[in-house]
Amino acid sequence: MPGIKMKIIVSTDKGGLNDLVYPIFGKSPTFTVLKIEKRKVKSSRILKNPAVFSGRKGGVILAQVLVDLKADAVITGNCGARAYKVLYDAGIKVYVGTGKVKDAVAALLKKKLPEITTIGKTGTYGRGRRGVGPRLPSRYKPDISRPPPAGSYR
Repeated sequence: MPGIKMKIIVSTDKGGLNDLVYPIFGKSPTFTVLKIEKRKVKSSRILKNPAVFSGRKGGVILAQVLVDLKADAVITGNCGARAYKVLYDAGIKVYVGTGKVKDAVAALLKKKLPEITTIGKTGTYGRGRRGVGPRLPSRYKPDISRPPPAGSYR
């Protein structure tokens, strides 16, 4: 639960309080690091994602960076299972947020932001579709109502 002093890290596109919460934890270009004191933002800085081009292990690498920063909470759209496990094992709470960073942080401080508490429940996926968080709409859903074309490996 949000306390008097805490460090909140939010996945963002360009960073800052007016940016939007980025929907994919491991692929987020930047993170906004916020120090909270007495339920107010004391300071903020922008951290570039060092693992944005690391492929499938990017979320795990990034999660370890956030552990090293001694984060108390992470706000993101989706979080993969392996990254979530690293954060969970370090005692970092992960929350699902949308909209502007400042609104998501305000909701967290009011205890109105949903916390991710399990890995891989039905309907919850990271980018690899094995993680946690709400599923993003896919534009490339396979049509399984008809047989695959000859020579395909489906």
